Amino acid sequence: MKLNRLETHDRLLHFKKDQEANIFQGAEDCLKKNPDSLFFQSKSPYIYIFAHPRTCDDGVTKKMFWQPRLWKPKAQTNSYLFRAKSNTDIIEICWLLPPKELWNQYILDNVTEHKEVLWSIFIIEIN
Repeated sequence: MKLNRLETHDRLLHFKKDQEANIFQGAEDCLKKNPDSLFFQSKSPYIYIFAHPRTCDDGVTKKMFWQPRLWKPKAQTNSYLFRAKSNTDIIEICWLLPPKELWNQYILDNVTEHKEVLWSIFIIEIN
């Protein structure tokens, strides 16, 4: 099968943009709609939003679980952590860690390179 490089690259960019929008929408929903998150925000100047995907019972579909936290959890693979300033829209990335077996896909000069993921992997490996 022959691939059109420009079309494939465009699809990759669209996929990355779509995935990024989904992740930040999930974080924003957790920040603004989760009752625990709203309670924590009333008590703390910032909160952490921990996310981790899990495979559903069908063995194929993945579901993202979002948990507001008052303290920074220990970093683990296949998870995301954001820090949000309470009662604002300001969310910063603490880490984006894919499953360990996929780490090599994110290296520099790869089509799927991702600077935030590489930074997260580097931070985890030195700790």
